[in-house]
Amino acid sequence: MQRGLEVISSRADSLARFVESYSKLARLPQPRFEPLDIGELVRRVASLETRLSVNGRFRSCHWWSRATMYNWKQLVINLVRNAVDASMETRGGVNVGWTQNNGQGRNLD
Repeated sequence: MQRGLEVISSRADSLARFVESYSKLARLPQPRFEPLDIGELVRRVASLETRLSVNGRFRSCHWWSRATMYNWKQLVINLVRNAVDASMETRGGVNVGWTQNNGQGRNLD
């Protein structure tokens, strides 16, 4: 029984070291402000969708974002994909746009 507990303890220590090393490796960097042209990003994502035409006014719209470009790409890809999935079921269409509110920010519609 003593030997079994020693093996369990040794394996638990090894697992703890592995988890600690992996968490250091997988830790995401702190987001930093970077310029983003949401119009260009949405235009590129919309052009990749082949199942249904994605319509919109893909005008240039610059602002600074604390999220990384990867985060924004993933967000827009998911929004467009979900909109196309829903539109295909309802035989609707997909329109993308955004507005500026009192010069403060933009909303992606």
